[in-house]
Amino acid sequence: MLVAVVSRHGSTFEIAERIAAGLRTGGHDVDLERIDEDPEIELDRYDACVIGSAVYEGHWLRRARRFLSDNRDHLRRVPVFLFSSGPVGNNAIGVDNEHATKLAELSGAVDHRQFPGRLDRSTLKRRERWIIDVVRAHDGDFRDWDAIDEWAATIASRLDAAQR
Repeated sequence: MLVAVVSRHGSTFEIAERIAAGLRTGGHDVDLERIDEDPEIELDRYDACVIGSAVYEGHWLRRARRFLSDNRDHLRRVPVFLFSSGPVGNNAIGVDNEHATKLAELSGAVDHRQFPGRLDRSTLKRRERWIIDVVRAHDGDFRDWDAIDEWAATIASRLDAAQR
């Protein structure tokens, strides 16, 4: 199984690490890959994929969207699970529903989950800090590790049931 992720500041990658660990605990062989650059991934080796991206301004990062588009033929042949990392805080904007629907259609995803992220202004660029100020988000780690673990266990169970 492949867990592939695009993460700008590391929080989304840490979520992907946790998902991969949960899938391994569930008895699955998992490769975790950053797809921030053009990766050399032989997708034909994988019978399922979990793909995630950080969310900025309601959308997945461009590289993650390109990965889905470039690999849509393979992705539509295997179970695909998508996750988005963001928003942070109570007032922040998560992935836009229309955008999430397009991602699912492009990849043939059977599930999409959105998990809150982590915000540390000291790691942000000027424009990112401006957006965070506009939406009045607060610094902090808002990730729900129990929900992430539960989702990984659900994926493992669904894949086990499909193999039976």
